[in-house]
Amino acid sequence: MANKVRKAARRIRALLDCGGTANVDPFRNMLADEVARAAEEMAALRGARPAFRRAVASRLSDAGYDAAVCQTRWRATREVAAGNYEFIDVVTAVTAGAGKSATAGEQRYIVDVGFAAEFVVARPTEDYDLVLSVLPNILVAPPKVVQKVVKVAAKAARRSLKSQGLAVPPWRKKRFVGAKWLGPHRRTPDDTASVVAPRATAAGAGAGDAACRTVGFVLGTQIQPWLVRT
Repeated sequence: MANKVRKAARRIRALLDCGGTANVDPFRNMLADEVARAAEEMAALRGARPAFRRAVASRLSDAGYDAAVCQTRWRATREVAAGNYEFIDVVTAVTAGAGKSATAGEQRYIVDVGFAAEFVVARPTEDYDLVLSVLPNILVAPPKVVQKVVKVAAKAARRSLKSQGLAVPPWRKKRFVGAKWLGPHRRTPDDTASVVAPRATAAGAGAGDAACRTVGFVLGTQIQPWLVRT
């Protein structure tokens, strides 16, 4: 059990620090620095997470990022309980390649100002505390990295609960937890902010500048079969 937990902690740390995109994604690094500054400036609001989230999103918009508060919402099925969740995302336009072979695309980043708290369980084992210790309070990562982190952390949470003789509640199951960040989402951008183009290159985009785009209402792609657009 201890070996599995240590392996899970190492896997999460690698995904978020070096095994994910941190070493090859200067845009993510720049965004993470901006999020940290915004969170520090708005620290007085930490006790009220919705207000804190909106304030950080507004600061990011003021800094020129295409930032929005997003809400995911899904209906109950036989396999997952109904729920909803809010976080921030930032979307940037990227150009891969150069010259005639250049192609335009987009990269999305999930920003959550209360990420680690979503994995707290009742009567955690000492081993699971190790996993919690490597989960960031404020997350900045692309969806693919978030998906992998959630998978590892949710499995560790399940092992912790089972080892304590506790049932896994519906809101701690992997599908429910993953739906918070990976489901269809509604974006609510700050329309009062002007969106400009921070100069950076998103992961996998090759050489070039990343430009933020102006977005109104966006409904995310349904990427999980148990999630339903509302």
